[in-house]
Formats: sequence, C-alpha cells, structure tokens
Amino acid sequence: MRSSYEEIYANELDRNKILYEYENLIIKYFDTQLNQIRRAVPDFYIPSTNTIVEIKSTFTLDLKNMQDKKKAYIEQGYNFKLICDFKELEI
Repeated sequence: MRSSYEEIYANELDRNKILYEYENLIIKYFDTQLNQIRRAVPDFYIPSTNTIVEIKSTFTLDLKNMQDKKKAYIEQGYNFKLICDFKELEI
C-alpha cells in the first residue's frame, strides 16, 4: 500500500471479508486542468459492487482532478466512492 490510509481501508475490507483489487485498473480520463487525456490507477476496485474507491487525505486531494476521474469512472460503468480523511465525500 502507498499510504497508511490505504492500509487501514484494506484492513477494514479484510475484516469484513470484502474481496478487492488494489491498483489493478487503468482508466483513461480527460484532465481538464492539463487539457489532455491521462491514465488513472484507482486505489481499490470492489468487484462485488463494481465500485472504484479512491482514498485521499485533505493534503493529497486535488478536487478538480478527482472530479475528472469520477466522471470517467461513471461513464465507463463503475460506481464510485471517495474516502477523504476516513470519511466518505460526495463530489
């Protein structure tokens, strides 16, 4: 895991016996700040609910960039959840 936040979330999934993949997807999205196509590697993918979960802290969250990624995730048929500082955020 790349951060302690991700490790804590993975432990929670493990405790609840929720299967997940870690940094296993690559999704193209349009970055409106850089005006270019980029690739995102979401933190977690939960196959049972088809959900991408991004884990951030207030220090690492780039809100506009996350909105761009969310748009691509939803357009490609995934559900999306953002956890920031251990709380789910709606963006």
